[in-house]
Amino acid sequence: VGSYGFLTSRARAGEAIVLDEGFIHRAVQLHASEAEVPQEARIDEYADLVPRPDLLVHVRAPIDVCQRRVRSRGPWDRFRRKDPEDLSRFVANAHRATVLITAAAEARAWPVVEFDNDGSDPAGAEAALGLRIRTALEEQTRSGQGR
Repeated sequence: VGSYGFLTSRARAGEAIVLDEGFIHRAVQLHASEAEVPQEARIDEYADLVPRPDLLVHVRAPIDVCQRRVRSRGPWDRFRRKDPEDLSRFVANAHRATVLITAAAEARAWPVVEFDNDGSDPAGAEAALGLRIRTALEEQTRSGQGR
């Protein structure tokens, strides 16, 4: 919260502050584990507590693609000693949390860019996503809603 306040208080018109581990991402850490299935009502309540973002980027991939990517890259340190089933349950629950927080954002009319990253060419996907983000930020600035 302190970093967010510091950065937003010093942002100038036309600048974008990208928080990769921001408030929206915390929906996963706060509501998903290998044992906890995220509940829509709790995620919706959480969304009421976070500041409205200028733009939320939701990069989607099917659960099986997410599972395959995590296994190929290797699990996070905290999962190295857990069974593969625990890792699979966590990825499925994290996936659900991202879908629910994105739906909560859309229900609040927050600007959301959704992008499918289902395994296509990474360079092409990165370029397309960059274009969609730039376009959305420009629209926000023109409408006076962005920074």
